[in-house]
Amino acid sequence: MKGDPRPFHEWHEDIGDVIWWLWPIEQPPYVGSPLDMGYIVEADIGLAASNGHRERGKMRINVGGWPWRDVSDDDEARLFWTPLPDIASIDEAIRDHIRGGPDPFKDPTHES
Repeated sequence: MKGDPRPFHEWHEDIGDVIWWLWPIEQPPYVGSPLDMGYIVEADIGLAASNGHRERGKMRINVGGWPWRDVSDDDEARLFWTPLPDIASIDEAIRDHIRGGPDPFKDPTHES
């Protein structure tokens, strides 16, 4: 089936961004691809020095990007992906909601 979870090794560059899950699921998923590099953020920081004065410095940190870059083979075997949801149908549901149509987020089986 189209939306079933697929193992890490079945992903390839032509598939692009997907939703990544590390099983067992104990944290939010990651959206992107193993090719995501992240980006460098530079910040001015104040450091407490041993002499009681504060020293200023700059710190460069790589943020974002593929969170499992250095993952073990055992953890890689627990990585699964699912396709991104159909954006067109989500957009249509939001447009219907804005226009006063049926609430796409309301559970029809739940009486209010």
